[in-house]
Amino acid sequence: MNTATFNTLLPKPHLEPYCNQLYAYQSDRPIPVLCQFATVVRANGNEAQSQFKVIEGKPAT
Repeated sequence: MNTATFNTLLPKPHLEPYCNQLYAYQSDRPIPVLCQFATVVRANGNEAQSQFKVIEGKPAT
């Protein structure tokens, strides 16, 4: 998720550092990951533990 989307979350989740490099498929440039957080995602009566990475940048238009 990008920083603009992260900034809309309330309450703010606890952020943790992300020390690895993450690449898009067939890319030689890493994605600029700032941090990560874990949370439970709930939808349609189901829930799952999920990890999100927060990246620099704006949403695609």
